[in-house]
Amino acid sequence: MWGIFIPYVHSYLDDLLCLPIVLGLTTQFLQWIHPARRFYYLSHNHIIISIVFFSLVFEILYPFMFPLNYTADIIDILFYALGGYLYYSFVSLKTKNRWLTFVNHKREEIQ
Repeated sequence: MWGIFIPYVHSYLDDLLCLPIVLGLTTQFLQWIHPARRFYYLSHNHIIISIVFFSLVFEILYPFMFPLNYTADIIDILFYALGGYLYYSFVSLKTKNRWLTFVNHKREEIQ
């Protein structure tokens, strides 16, 4: 649009931000409907499954089915994994720790 083209940003920023955005929206929705509410978090297994799913769909399946529109790139998978790791580090672990603190506090009240 403005003639600014930064190759690495153009190629990989969307892959880096994909999982944090999708997992963040998923977590928010699940927190609305799950009984644990604000303490619900996605475990590392959920995040690994998401990385594998997005990698399979967007780097293997779509390039095979639509070769004119999609290109397979192994570096995209690395950025999906990095985005998943960042989400886990900055969002899921904080929620998990908040949950564990809450549970431990409740246990202390009972005893």
